[in-house]
Amino acid sequence: MNKRSIIIAAVVVIVLVILVFFSSNISNKVRRPEKKDGEFITMQNSPPNVVVPEKDSQNLPENIAKPEVFYEQERRPGTGLRVFSITIEEDTFKPDTVIVNEFDRVKINLTSVDKDYDFTQPDSGRPMKILKGTTEFVEFQAQGGKKLTFYCTLCGGPEKGPIGNIIIKPKE
Repeated sequence: MNKRSIIIAAVVVIVLVILVFFSSNISNKVRRPEKKDGEFITMQNSPPNVVVPEKDSQNLPENIAKPEVFYEQERRPGTGLRVFSITIEEDTFKPDTVIVNEFDRVKINLTSVDKDYDFTQPDSGRPMKILKGTTEFVEFQAQGGKKLTFYCTLCGGPEKGPIGNIIIKPKE
């Protein structure tokens, strides 16, 4: 091997090492739930100053779900039925955050694109399996000012798999 080939090989190896290092650091930046006594905390207080997106909201961050449907309740203005859709693909919930008002009736359609997944929120009930190519839904009444973390146990749970949040803005 001549000197030029050795230098090119060394540069290629260095670039590969740098790419592997940065790609592993990027994948570790997924927001994981906090732990307490070795267990993941999947229910916390709602963050302050949270804004509930409306059907016609503009310029939302990519990870925030916009309601596809909103039917307002007459007896509680500002609350009602909110319907969202989340796609699960490549071990990622897209979008990964749903924000609602306390007392909203919430329906989340979950569509699995590339393999079987599940939707688990341990503080609200049992996991639901979503088979590849199908859509299932979860429906619930939003209670209390909470941030609920959901994840896929089939993908490794909150430690390794995709995670997301349901944020319930408390009534003022």
